[in-house]
Amino acid sequence: VNAGTTDMVVAAKTGSKIRLIPNGSTANEVQITTGGNIVMKNGTGIDFGASSGSNSTSTTLDDYEEGNFTPTVLVADSATGVTVSHSAGTYTKVGRVVSVSLRWRITSKGSNSGNVEIGGLPFTVANQLGTTSIECSGSVAYVGGISGTWYDLTCFAAESTTKLGFYIRTSTSGVPGGLINSHIANIFDGRLSIVYYTTA
Repeated sequence: VNAGTTDMVVAAKTGSKIRLIPNGSTANEVQITTGGNIVMKNGTGIDFGASSGSNSTSTTLDDYEEGNFTPTVLVADSATGVTVSHSAGTYTKVGRVVSVSLRWRITSKGSNSGNVEIGGLPFTVANQLGTTSIECSGSVAYVGGISGTWYDLTCFAAESTTKLGFYIRTSTSGVPGGLINSHIANIFDGRLSIVYYTTA
């Protein structure tokens, strides 16, 4: 450790990382890797408690992650009989907030009767609102293969699952209902994005 008049320099030998061990315990160890990354133990993070509001329930930023996942197309909560030709998804997770973009294309919807959903989200949807299973809504950028006349299609994250559901409005004054097998053709594809909270 070299302390000068303006800077404090902590140096490790070539190829070694810097370890900060509070109170002599490695349980809360912080490392600076040879690549310059700061690594914290699982469950710890950056604490913003000094600037927290009166209604805050957590002030620690403890996770950041980017990745890919493979969404599935479900009919009546099953992929049986559904033929998928394209499926791709990306996500970014900051704390408990998950941002997802995905695409899908099927060439056969199968014979199951029931709701059409997208499964395989990278993290379970948290129960934030309590009195509803619809936790948040997303944006459907493109969809093809919906049969008949329709006016609006929205997607939502379903509480305590790794699934997205859809609501469709088939008349100008009607109440939206769940998207079901009979609403879609065998070739059904789309792209959407959504932001939701996960459990941890």
